[in-house]
Parts: sequence; structure tokens; C-alpha cells
Amino acid sequence: MMDAPMTNRRQEDVSVPGPRPVRRRIRNPQSAIRSCFPWLLGAALLTAGGCKTMLPVRQYPSFYDPSIRTVAVVDFANSTLRGPAGTFLSRRLADALKANGTYRVIGPAELKGKLAAAGASIPQGAGPDDVAGALRGLDGIDAFITGTVSGFTADRSTQIEVDYFGYHGGYGAYGWPYRSYPHGWGGYGWYGHRYGHGYGWGYGHPRYWTYDVTRAHVAASAALVRTADAATLHETPIALSARLRSEDPATTADEVLTAAADAVAARIVEAFAIVPKRIKVESDKLLRTARPGAADRLEFTDRFRAGEQKMLAVIRLPRAAARNVFRLAVTRKKDDDVLAETQFEWSARDGSRGFPFSPEQLIESGDTDEYEVKLYAEDQLVIKRKFEIKRR
Repeated sequence: MMDAPMTNRRQEDVSVPGPRPVRRRIRNPQSAIRSCFPWLLGAALLTAGGCKTMLPVRQYPSFYDPSIRTVAVVDFANSTLRGPAGTFLSRRLADALKANGTYRVIGPAELKGKLAAAGASIPQGAGPDDVAGALRGLDGIDAFITGTVSGFTADRSTQIEVDYFGYHGGYGAYGWPYRSYPHGWGGYGWYGHRYGHGYGWGYGHPRYWTYDVTRAHVAASAALVRTADAATLHETPIALSARLRSEDPATTADEVLTAAADAVAARIVEAFAIVPKRIKVESDKLLRTARPGAADRLEFTDRFRAGEQKMLAVIRLPRAAARNVFRLAVTRKKDDDVLAETQFEWSARDGSRGFPFSPEQLIESGDTDEYEVKLYAEDQLVIKRKFEIKRR
């Protein structure tokens, strides 16, 4: 029922203003090249900064408590002019949490049914203490999520742009796809496609493009509260927001607003649950080989001698890798037979860690001088380093 948040639109929620002032995006080809130059230079400098590796992790929230297994989602409070905003977002959040799988989730509708069966209810505007008191009468709810919707709007307008670039003639229509993605903390993301029509003639003369734009904005804050003592385990420091836009005339304001609500729900899930991530890390510091030196210092090298008793595989991972289990394995360069391996769980307190291997024992396992140490995350190879063990 709540999957169409704007079925009954109010005048203050969705408006269709007239054309906005003309925006000039490109004055001429020379100015276009000049405007692109800083971006090209920045990209070149970034490329020169070093290689990056994508590290797959399961990112745990900072407060994570494995004893919190069942979480209820309470209808959010609503400080906007949209009546169903709080109910709509809380139900979208419950669906997103169920799909995530970190907790067993009880959605707002199911929660109301359980409370009614127990002869209890949550009064409108109830605080965390009152909500926790009502939920303690139900068995097995470890925590609940509550929050407030502070933004829930959509509008549609007509946009006119002027294009001076290139030769063109006559009147025509255009359309091309934009990838859909949420973009919070200000700014706009694209949703759907862009379509429009334009007219103009000749090289260097203006061409006018007209198209419809639908914008949506959703913002909300949330908190996870333990049922037993009404203690707040974690809350969003500021309202999480998403702004989306569509230039497809077939896309309704309802669809863009729902996509924005889902983007906010996804950010709340990321704040409270375990989520898969791919983190960009510096390859040259992620995995290195070294030998122990004087005064607990390390000598980073990829060349060792057969008589050495100890070498180290030094790992440096970000804090987001905490609680994840990794595996180090040493193999010959020419095959994948594991000669030595170790498994470990990363801690948020770790900056870097060294894992010892014996060059003397490795050299006894074959007739080669070339080896590789490999780092795995959940059986996925992340990075490998070559090293040598000289027999003489």
C-alpha cells in the first residue's frame, strides 16, 4: 500500500513550475578544452601516485554486538509535510535490512500485529524508553531502530539549455541513458534517461534544448536502541540524505521519490549492519616481504638466503577490514602447491602485522629459488608478491 508514496499529491509537495533561466554549458570549443585541462592534469597526477588494489571485506559497524540478533523497525517520526513519509521509509528500511541478512528483522506492520496480539501498542511520538517498555513484553526482540524523516519531496520542471558546440541544423529529438545511482550529502544523482528536443542552425550558432526534469529529495536520521535497557547503541550523527533526478518524461515523481527513499534506507543499513565493501588500498603497502633487523626494525626486501631462519610477510590493512578473516599462503612461483600458510582475523587496533615463515624450510620443499606469498580474503586472491631464496 505504501509503495506509491505520492499517489495523493498535495500542491505543496509536487509542483510544475515554468521554464527556468537558460543555462550555457559550453561557450565554444576552446573554452571546453580549457575547462577540461585541470581535470586531465589531476587524473595524470592521480595515476602517477601509485597502483591501487581493491580489497573485498565485510564491513562491520563500529558498535557491532553479536548478541543483537533480532531487530524491529518502528515507524519513523515525520517532520515533513508528507503524511506517510515516516511509515513509507521505515517499511523500505525493513525490506532493505531483510535483504542484507545481518539480523532477523521484524518490520513495522509485523510489529504492530505482534503488539496487538499481546494487547500492547506504541503511542504516537513515544520515546525510546516507552518503545523499549512495550517491546520487552514480546519475546526475542534484542533491539529496535527508530528515526525521523526530515525531507521527503519531489518536483517536476522544464529545463532549457543552450549549446554552442559543433555544427547542427534543423529541429530534432534526442535521448540517451544515464546510469542510476544514489548520491547523498548534497548534490544530485542521475536516475533513468534524458530525453528532449532542440532546434537551431549553423556552426557556432546557439542550439536550444528543452527537457523535463524530475527531482526528489529524502533525508532521515536513525538510531539503534537496545530493548533490555533502552540504551542507544548507535545513531547517525546527521541526517542521511539522497537527491536524485530524472530527465525521462516517462519516469514519474513517485518512482524517483521511491528511489531516493531506497538510497537513504541503504545508507541506514550501512550504518547499522554488516555490508560487503570493496576498498581501494595501496598495493605497495598492502603486502610486503621483509627480514627482521636490529632494534625490532624491518628490512623490506624480496631476496633471502637459504640459511635464514625467519622472514616476514608484512600486512597492512585499513580499519574497515576489522573482524574479517584472511589467509596467507606461500607457493612456488611455477605452481600453486601451498608450502606454508596461516589464517588470521584482523583487528581495528592493528596498523600492520608481520607473519613469520622459514626460508630454510621453504627451500627444502623444492628445487626452485622463486616463490610467491599470496593474500586471500574469503578464498579470493587479493594480491601476491614474488620473492627469492638463494641457495648460495
